[in-house]
Amino acid sequence: MGLRGFAAPALVLLGVVLLASTAEASHFRYGTISWRPGYPTLNKVEIFFEAAYRRDFEWGKFFREQWAVGPTDNPDWVDGGSCYTSQSCTYLETAPAVPESYYQFFSDVTTDYTGGGQGGWYIKLATGRSYYELITANNRQCESPFDTGDRPTCPDGVPEGTYIANGNYDPVTGLPVPYFLNQELGDAVPCETSDNVDPDYCSPWSQTYGFFFGDDNYTDIILTITDINHEDNYYGNFLLGTSFFEHTYSAPKKDKKTPWTAYFTGGNRIAYSTDALNNNGQGRFRLEITINIQGFVNLSPTATSFPVLPVPYTGRGGWSAYGMLSTFQISAYDSNFEKEAFLGGKELYNEEVFFFIANSRKHGVLLANQVPDLKYPSRWYKDRYEEARIECYNISCKDANGTIAPYPGGCGNCKKGAGKICATTTLVTDNGQTEVRKLEFSCEAYPPWDNNKNLAHAPPRMSMNVTTGVVQWETGVNPYHIDNDTYYGDWDRDGDG
Repeated sequence: MGLRGFAAPALVLLGVVLLASTAEASHFRYGTISWRPGYPTLNKVEIFFEAAYRRDFEWGKFFREQWAVGPTDNPDWVDGGSCYTSQSCTYLETAPAVPESYYQFFSDVTTDYTGGGQGGWYIKLATGRSYYELITANNRQCESPFDTGDRPTCPDGVPEGTYIANGNYDPVTGLPVPYFLNQELGDAVPCETSDNVDPDYCSPWSQTYGFFFGDDNYTDIILTITDINHEDNYYGNFLLGTSFFEHTYSAPKKDKKTPWTAYFTGGNRIAYSTDALNNNGQGRFRLEITINIQGFVNLSPTATSFPVLPVPYTGRGGWSAYGMLSTFQISAYDSNFEKEAFLGGKELYNEEVFFFIANSRKHGVLLANQVPDLKYPSRWYKDRYEEARIECYNISCKDANGTIAPYPGGCGNCKKGAGKICATTTLVTDNGQTEVRKLEFSCEAYPPWDNNKNLAHAPPRMSMNVTTGVVQWETGVNPYHIDNDTYYGDWDRDGDG
């Protein structure tokens, strides 16, 4: 089966995830989803999920994750404080005393973590919010990525439950975020008398992780490890796993014009400051596929790749496999491929598979926007980013007399590279040592909010061929700096100077 409008997101997102995966040391490296009808049950689908992660992550410590070693039918799940259970959460109070064996790094090169046919090793990728189950947020993820899920505080004298303005705004449209998408924009939210920031009616995108079927149902994923790589380099140090599970929808698609959208989400990607990730550093990730069940024979397209795809750098004077600029190709095919269709079978056909670069929503929308980078808490929303930016401006951009001019009058006092410090943070290095890092602020590095930069986006100067899946982009003077504006015009295609 080709796309016909319902399976495109699987291929769209695979391309995006591959680009994000070229960075070193990321927890999440790669993922793909495909599905097929679950014969003989109507509206049932069988979903295949494949994902790669950083191997030596502290498995069992965060995001309600657990790990186990066989037997296959009843593995013994272990974690060191990831809060999958209430007992697990008690480890957090004694975290320094948690035995190292409660964490799993998959570091023993003599162990066959794929099981060798004797019952393998598993990772449970739970669904939740921060360290909590989704039941703490009305069992659902917010429909808008800009909804905090927190009921506004009732003004003095206003009774609990009174509907008042939400207070959350979409920075793209400038409109209030709806309470639910099936209500009119700007609908009010019942207020609460307790002044807190905990989600009440939905789980915000910035905190939510797991697999969602798109019909208000979700599931934990049991990932069976199929490959382990111990090489300590840009394209190694990963584990690869697969999962196969089923789900029955109430109808073949959401409505007459809309398919179901199933997705897997989480975060965060690695940071620019520590790992030089140039695209959507500290952002969320999202794998998405649409499902339109058409009988029992219509399968989704299938895409696959190496867990981390190294792409040779092609500079100003070089040529890639497909011409100028650096390139690679997304691998995908029609799961309903009919060999006989190419041999003259008039009753059979093979539909084309099409490729697209994902939009912001399919990239996960939100970026941490820390000001400065590595300073917590993260600033996922425009108003909070602006608050943090001006706070740092007031600290770092004072003149010699210690006074601060209204923004941007003092920006000359905190130019990039001047070493004006807004805050410090403590990092733990790879060898377990602590390092205090000074976090610099400048107006150039942290300008006013820009939707094209402060929300997730595709890398600039990039294109993808819709029919071949070949991705091509201008790499610049070197892998970390763009070239000059006349790069294309100056390109010496025929070599005559």
